[in-house]
Amino acid sequence: DILLSTPGRLKDFMHGDSKKGTTPAADCSKVSYLVLDEADAMIAMGFMPQVRDIVRACLKTGKPAQGGGAAGPSAGIARQTLFFTATWPRRVISAATELTSSDTVQLRIGQGVGEDKLTANQNVRQVVQMVEPKDK
Repeated sequence: DILLSTPGRLKDFMHGDSKKGTTPAADCSKVSYLVLDEADAMIAMGFMPQVRDIVRACLKTGKPAQGGGAAGPSAGIARQTLFFTATWPRRVISAATELTSSDTVQLRIGQGVGEDKLTANQNVRQVVQMVEPKDK
């Protein structure tokens, strides 16, 4: 199964709302493959408390061979976390350290050689096309 959600909405589904008479509709206790996309934006918008609550409801992080993306007898008994972000400020580094395994592998695309500064990939052509609202 795949569940795609914003942090706040997922928490709503995880807990339900007694005032509205809704019961929990999502159980994250067996989540072994967690993807946090646009993590820098989520942190900047103040969603870290919700993300922490969601992560606590999932399987604990473990060794790479235990993650949801692994193969073998230990696969799926621990959480593998993928953390996608366009920027890498200290708050994002701190969140990644907190939410991922100590065996984390970091892959940087567009990274300058030997530097910590993120740079745009020169092989990607970006085109901005202005469109009138009536033409959308």
